Formats: sequence, C-alpha cells, structure tokens
Amino acid sequence: DLICFGAGWEWEGLWGENEMEFDPQPSISVSGLNIPTVMILNKEYKKLKKKFDFIKKNKISMVFTAHHNYKLWEQELNVPFTHLPFAVDEKVFNDYAMKKKYDFGFSGSLHKHWIDHRERIKSKLFYFPKFIKNFDTKSSTLFKKPSFRRKNIFWNENPFNAYHGKKYSKLINSSKIWLCTTSAIDLVGPRFYEIMASKSLLFSNRSEVYNGLFKNEEHCILYDNNLDDFLDKLNFFIKNEKQRKTIINNAYEHVMENHTWSNRIDLFTKTVTDIL
Repeated sequence: DLICFGAGWEWEGLWGENEMEFDPQPSISVSGLNIPTVMILNKEYKKLKKKFDFIKKNKISMVFTAHHNYKLWEQELNVPFTHLPFAVDEKVFNDYAMKKKYDFGFSGSLHKHWIDHRERIKSKLFYFPKFIKNFDTKSSTLFKKPSFRRKNIFWNENPFNAYHGKKYSKLINSSKIWLCTTSAIDLVGPRFYEIMASKSLLFSNRSEVYNGLFKNEEHCILYDNNLDDFLDKLNFFIKNEKQRKTIINNAYEHVMENHTWSNRIDLFTKTVTDIL
C-alpha cells in the first residue's frame, strides 16, 4: 500500500567531507509503480541535491523533513512537503528530580565548520578554551573566567562519552540551565526537546526557526547571536530560581503535550493516510 524511503544511503563518519557514496539498492526505481511513495529526509545539510535528484527520479509522492525550508523545497521540486520536526521520547527524557548539581551545562560537538555559537560561548566561560574538551566539578577552577569561578559548569565535547539515554537525561536534569544551539543549516534537533523534557532551562541562540515550535521567555531563554546579553541572562537565571522554574515548568508541559514522538507518529500517519 505504501513505500517509505529514508535518506540514509551514505556511509557515515569515517572519511569526513570525503565520504564515499553508499547506496545499498542502486537499482531501485519506483517511478513507474502505481503505489504511493514517501521519503523522510535526514541530515539535509549533506548531499541535498542528490537527495532531491532521487525524489524527482522516483516521482516520490510526498516528502517529510524537519527543516524549516520545507515550503521552499516544495515549490522547487513541485512535490508536496510536510514539516515533521524532531521530538522527544518521554519514556527516556523526563523529570528524574535530580539535585541541581550544575549551574550550566553543555554536551556535544562544537561543529565549528558549520556554526560558531558554541565555540564563542566556550570562550566566554574558560581561559585557554582550545585545551578544554571536558569540564566538571572535579576540574580546576583556575580555567574558569572570574565571573564563573564559583559556578559549577559541566562541559563535554567527547562524542563517545558515557552519557546517553536516561543517564543523559539525568545529567541534564541535574543542571539549572543547559545550552543548545541550532545545528547545521539551522536545524532544530532533538536536544531542544530533550532539555525541556528533562526540566532544565533551555538556553539557545535567537532565531526565527523556532517559530511555531516554542517561545522565548515562555519555554526557553534566547540570547542575541552576538552574545552581548548572554552573560547577563545566564547570571540572572542562575540566581533567580522562581523565574527559572516558571519557564522550566511551562516548557515541560508544552513539550509533553506537543513534541513527543507519539505526536509525530500521529502527524505522519494522518498525512500518509490522506494520500493512500
């Protein structure tokens, strides 16, 4: 009744920018079939033209994407696109009532070739930022800049760290504030929703791509991209528990009602049913 494609026909992670082409079924062609076909795009910042060529060649009936440019791509390809944002698994990411051990946290890659927000924030927090890949309460306070000397910071750039699943949610849950920025080509990734579900205050760069997903000062705190207000906002919400908790609770209710994977499955099912 339906053929569904993912976009993962490339080998990941070993060759960086020179990754080999990898199509396990290069002979697949569905353009002549009288069967509805859908495609779920992923990693739209990589080989997007080739993915578009595949869509056109196979006359895909509908495309799902988490990217905010879905309407522009719909016009470009003359194929219906549906916005299917990322979401959270609430059975994994939730409120574990952890003691707030950290004032501010971040875990992830810097992705300096795509964005510079994370690297610039790191420079606001630490001396010698190039030499710091991991930092927690056991690390020397001398690396922290004076305004953060007495604040507990968790910072991790190791992609193979031990934090994942419920353990990762508990880590986020143990911090007052957690940093998350848009990724390559301004994608709003799952971590935004995971932070809100784990009841830490989401701190992120200001962007229009959040429109329709969550609101500044209601579900999160957005700082200016030039970081002029970053330190003031960070210090304010570290100190002011009442204001911080109000936003955290609003965000938790919002994400549990609107941004779980069950919500996305419902959207996908309803949209696909309309073309069957």
